Amino acid sequence: MKPDYSKYDYLVEEATYPDNSYHEFIVSLVDDLGPVRYLEVGAYKGSTLFYVLESNPMIKACVVDDFQISTHEELIDNIEKFGFLDRVNVLLGTDRGWLEYAMDKFKPDFVHLDADHSTEGLLFELNTVTQAESVPSVILVHDWIDPCVQAAVQDFARKNRNWQFTVNEDIFNGAAVFREKSK
Repeated sequence: MKPDYSKYDYLVEEATYPDNSYHEFIVSLVDDLGPVRYLEVGAYKGSTLFYVLESNPMIKACVVDDFQISTHEELIDNIEKFGFLDRVNVLLGTDRGWLEYAMDKFKPDFVHLDADHSTEGLLFELNTVTQAESVPSVILVHDWIDPCVQAAVQDFARKNRNWQFTVNEDIFNGAAVFREKSK
């Protein structure tokens, strides 16, 4: 039976998603991995996070964001409201050390990057995630329509041939998905 995602609709509308294709796409990628440790960098108020957590009760999550205080408080309130407090760690930080910390301590299987949309910032995130001791199976980069995101993804792919990427332009703002090539 498909989970009821309707309780998150007000968050989706607020994020201006025209439909739930983006969330459904991420849930399908996560579901393919089974029970996972899911890291989201750039959570805003949590709409994508909640879709992922709702899809599988075995998923544990960690969120890294440099929230504005009001948004951070709203995310925490939403996590509590929807009953996910025991499944989510939220790291409030503005320096890049938080991503390194999350990779080291949480060891995610799936990483969702949707925070820094500058070429330099996204390259830092991709390099940090792929050079960690425990490398995730899947990395999703949101907002493919952004030229800086495209530049970072293409630059990373050119320099890291052991990772293959595909692009899905059919979902809201598009996304690039990286998977490590088989050895």
